[in-house]
This record gives sequence, C-alpha cells and structure tokens, in this order.
Amino acid sequence: MLTDINLFVARGETLVLLGENGAGKSTLKNILCGLLEPDSGQIALSGEVRKEWDARAARDAGVGAIAQELSLFPNLSVAENVFITELSSSRWGLLNRRRINEETKAAFHDLLDEDIDPEALVGTLPLGKRQLVEIVKAVQRASTLLILDEPTTSLSIDERQRLFTVMRRLRDSGFGLIHVTHFLDEVKAVGDRVAIMRDGVIVTTASPDELTPGQIERDMAGSVLIAVEHELNLAPPADAPPVLEVEDLRDETLLDGVSFSIRPGEVVGLAGLTGAGRTETVLGIIGLRPVTGRVLLDGQEFTGRSPKKSLEIGMVLVSEDRRSEQAFLGRSVKENLTAVSLGHLTSGLLRLLSLRKERSEARELAATFDVRSSSIDVPMVTLSGGNQQKVVLARWFSQHPRVVLLDEPTKGVDVGAKAEVHRLIADLTSKGVAVVLVSSDLSELFTLSHRILVLHSGRVVDEQVRGQFDATRIVKAASSGHAETAEGR
Repeated sequence: MLTDINLFVARGETLVLLGENGAGKSTLKNILCGLLEPDSGQIALSGEVRKEWDARAARDAGVGAIAQELSLFPNLSVAENVFITELSSSRWGLLNRRRINEETKAAFHDLLDEDIDPEALVGTLPLGKRQLVEIVKAVQRASTLLILDEPTTSLSIDERQRLFTVMRRLRDSGFGLIHVTHFLDEVKAVGDRVAIMRDGVIVTTASPDELTPGQIERDMAGSVLIAVEHELNLAPPADAPPVLEVEDLRDETLLDGVSFSIRPGEVVGLAGLTGAGRTETVLGIIGLRPVTGRVLLDGQEFTGRSPKKSLEIGMVLVSEDRRSEQAFLGRSVKENLTAVSLGHLTSGLLRLLSLRKERSEARELAATFDVRSSSIDVPMVTLSGGNQQKVVLARWFSQHPRVVLLDEPTKGVDVGAKAEVHRLIADLTSKGVAVVLVSSDLSELFTLSHRILVLHSGRVVDEQVRGQFDATRIVKAASSGHAETAEGR
C-alpha cells in the first residue's frame, strides 16, 4: 500500500497529513503506532533507529493516537476509559478510584478547560463529549508524538477551537503532532507543514502558505475538483406552502420551543455548538425523542410519530453516528442497500424475498449512487467511510422521500466523497425534496443551505438567509445565545 514513504516530524511541530480515503493515511498511522509491521524501511525517534517496533514499543516511546472511530468502552466511566491501560494491567482490576477521578478532572480542566463528571458512563455522553474523552485518553498516554486521526469530525465549532488550543499547547511544550484531517480550513489553523498523500505516496510537502485549496484538492485527487458551491448552483426553493412545519418543540431536558418551517426544494441548515439541541430537534421531529409541540406535513398534524410512520408519509432521517446507528457493518453492501426496501422485493403467495429482485435493486442503487466496492456481496465494514455513507444515503434516498433530515452527512469522508454527497443532496432538492441539514462544518452549511438557523440551549436564536451568511455572527450567536445585527457590530 505504501511506497517509499519518507516523513519526519520535529519536536514542537504540527504536520497536517491530507489525502482521500484509501490514500494510505490510516496504514501509515497504524505503522507508526506499531499496529502494522512495514515490509521495509526504518523508524527513528529522537534520532534513535528502533530495531523492534510494535504497539508496546510505540507506547513505551511515548507515541499516542486519537482514532477516527472511537475506541471507548461505553459501559465504563470516563475515568476508567482515560486510565484503561492501568485498569487492564492492575491485579484483579483494582484501582485507586479517587486518584484516577481527580486526575481525570484535572486533565479535562487543564487541557480543554472543560468540567466533566469522571464517574459518568461514557455510553451516556453525547458523541462530541465522547470525542473529548478519546482526546484526553490519548494525550495522557503520549509524551513525544501524538497522531490525531480526524479528531474534529464530531466536534462543534467551539470544541474544535478548544482542541486547536490544546494542540498548540502540546506543540509548544515539545510534542510532535501529526494531524490527519479532511477539513482544508484546518491546514492553516494548526499546521506548520503539510504532507499530501495519494495512492500510498507522499506527493507534496509544503508550508500552509505555499498551498491554495485548489492546489491541495488537485494533489489529493489527481485532478482539479471544481468548487462544489459553483457546481451545485442551488436554485431558490419553490414559492409554495411549507411541506414541514415544526411548532414549539420542547422536551424535559433541553429543547425550549424550537419552531421553523421548510418549503419543497429548500435546505434549512441547523448550526450550533454540541448540546445546543440540533440533533435533539431532528430526533424529536421523527419520533425518536419524546417531545411536545406539533409537527405538520402539508398542514396535517403528524401524530404518533415514529421512524416507521415517518417513512410511510415520506420523511427519513440519516443520523450522525453512521457505524452504530445506520450501517450493518457485518452484513453485505447488498443487504445494507435494500434494508428498507424488502417489502416490494417479495414474490409469490408466501411473499418470500426474491433474491433476484434484491440483487437487481442493489446493483442499480450502487451504480446510481457511485458506491465503489469490489462486489455488492462484500461486508459493509470493508468499504471506506465515504462509500459507507453513500450506501446509507442510497438506502434512504431511494424511498422517494419528501422530507430528509440529515445529521452530519459528511462526517469522516474525504474531499471527493464529500463533493459527491453534496451533489446527491442538491439533486434531491432539484426534485422538490425538503432537507433539514445539521452540520458542524460552516462551509458545508454555507454551500448547501438556503437558510441557516442557529440554536443555543435548545432555542433558535438567529436566522440567516443565503447571500447574507456571516460566519462571525453565527459563531457568536451559537456561543452566547444572542443574535448580533450588523448595526450592533
């Protein structure tokens, strides 16, 4: 997979590593962490060539990594996850609970300026908080080199900035950092140098100031990717009555009167920090979260809300956590594509599943949505993150929905796959489908949305229309809960 990789990271330096899915970034990370053995070449730390290199040697040398897919134990506490190596190596599992709780609280405060209950079960935390636990766990174990593999994919704008502050502190204290990301705006935000991989080879190394976004995309993909926002050319939504109306959505813990409407062909983006109520809003709309208030489809109240009933009336949800909530990783690509279509794939008096129809439909969907795999029979887990997401989108978009709720639809996918997902969304809206888009990526919201609603503490605190989007105003409203007018700046 990798070919003649020559890479160095200095103490007190952040190297940003870019590349599309399949470029070899994860393979390189796994070799550096001692999880894979290279066929040839050598690894040196602090000038010393390491003759033996495995996971234990990497850990003893102070190499740590933050994985893209969380490696936490949901049934253990925050502190137990942070100190998992002590827990696994201690005799009979005995630990000084008071000590690890105090050290965990101190680590969150010192690194992230974040208060957290160290005894809280990780499985009860929202995804963004779990990502912070993963970060603290990795920093606690590393001392020389820290590899961050897509650490910001589940973080809000505010949490992302706090992570960047932590990275700068670690860099200034002498750490070497390798930051793997798909977000091009993070290159200049944290990078001292940039390395771009393609097909197992490092094709470019440069300083951030020497590269434009177009150059980066060209080097990553091997060809120039036209800026998505120009290619999409989103048309304004039809001047029609709302297809979806949300009125005074509330729950017992967070949502505090969320109201909005959306017309056919319109994309309404939901911006805000983690815990602002964006995900809770879409879960409430579709019936996965107990809420009060009203949801109306074409002016008719949607009562007895549930995912099954939502599908029947033409509303679907693509949730944030693809791997645990959307994808059947051990099942084939074919089964993932047709999972909600089985009703019309039966035949005969006994209504048995027609394997011929299922295969035909799966092949057609894979071709239409450009799902790239060696076969529709391979397990879903073998696909890249971008192709997994296209399978999930194909499954739901094929149901001819009228309203689609998308929660972080491009999290963890590369530039090319992200552009393809954006085109699929634009194609939906061109057919009159209404889209509610939750995203922590402001550039994505700006690219796809006709309107952006900013949530804070379960309330809509600001609304902006296309042509007048203001990133600074969105960040301030999301952080403070107060909209700022142009006159007030």
